Amino acid sequence: DIKYSSSLQQSHRQLEMLVHNISHTDLVLSLDPQDGQDEDYTYCLCRPRFSAIDLYTRRILESLPKEPETVSFPRYERSEEDPRHTIVTPKPSRQKQLPTGFILPTESPLLEVPCEELANLRVRGRDAVRIEPFRGASPKKSNGMRLDYVFFPLLAALIPRWNQQISQKYSAQNEVKKVLILVSGVGTPRNWTHSINGNSTEACSKLMERFIKILHPDVTVVRIHSATNLFRYDENILFAKRELRPWIDAYRDAHGRGQAYPDEVKYPKDLIEAPFSPDWK
Repeated sequence: DIKYSSSLQQSHRQLEMLVHNISHTDLVLSLDPQDGQDEDYTYCLCRPRFSAIDLYTRRILESLPKEPETVSFPRYERSEEDPRHTIVTPKPSRQKQLPTGFILPTESPLLEVPCEELANLRVRGRDAVRIEPFRGASPKKSNGMRLDYVFFPLLAALIPRWNQQISQKYSAQNEVKKVLILVSGVGTPRNWTHSINGNSTEACSKLMERFIKILHPDVTVVRIHSATNLFRYDENILFAKRELRPWIDAYRDAHGRGQAYPDEVKYPKDLIEAPFSPDWK
């Protein structure tokens, strides 16, 4: 029999679900050209090109230690006095540090960026001049470049705002089950010479899951990957009906029936490891 957690008071719990569709804008990298610039120019920001995001996210995923160190930045606000709601720097008394990403290990060879791979990265305009000496450089000189940070700007701002709305909606006495669904996908590239999985965001979703579990351990992360062509409207509709919606319905049904949520169900070991029998009928 499947066992449920008996300590749960399901009738007093609230359920909040958030679906985040991962795109290539969710990931920002930082190069370290080791050009001796001061602290104001520490971050040489870039993004992987369309068919290179899977390559770099997998390298970062393999290089991260078990307990990676996070990096934080001051959180900016939008002015309520300006009709355009321009971004302003909060007063020092109101400034809050917002964890934004991971500091990458310096000893991993997977994070080195040789000069021939610079074409796979789109460098921020004002930082492009810093990597010019490495374009067309000898392999020996290119060893000075490596990835030193990975940022998740959208997710870093989204989760605190979501938590804020939940805290405003419910009282402190309510126990809230928070479920974040990360939807990743892959699309057929226009350039037939590119890898068919090169633009996949599945590895990026794994990085984001680790980021959430470290900073927000109370949030349950569910990763769903679409292996179909995300550029086709009909296949997107089928993915939403056959894969995404059943996960949402499973949590909603469990909440409505007062049962344990799908991630809280403990399946017997023999049920998980039992081999498939062709004579199951």
